Amino acid sequence: MPASVGVSLARGRSPAVYLVGDGGAMYAPQALWSAHREGTPVVFVVLDNREYGLLKEQARLRGLPKVAKGQFLAMDMEPRLDFCALAASMGIPSVRVASATAVGEAVRAAIRSRAASLIHANLD
Repeated sequence: MPASVGVSLARGRSPAVYLVGDGGAMYAPQALWSAHREGTPVVFVVLDNREYGLLKEQARLRGLPKVAKGQFLAMDMEPRLDFCALAASMGIPSVRVASATAVGEAVRAAIRSRAASLIHANLD
């Protein structure tokens, strides 16, 4: 997420679209504040599957013993996180969507706004 703010700044505050999972978004949510503070038109699209999916996949690939039993320590995100509330707390407008079509429409609208924004995609 921070890299997307940097890309926008490096390109004269040009629009940038950043796709990130909900787990990945939890590593650097302060990028929302930075985007707002610096006036970068970054569109953060948070794809919500309620887990650290990449970490789970790496555990599977490494054949970790508990993974074979379906046990993942601290890799499920419950209760469900509210990224729209998080964005609002940092001055970023947001929208929650529930379909791939709605994601596309929301991205186009966010780019047109020329402001930082967040799209919370619950596609399950």
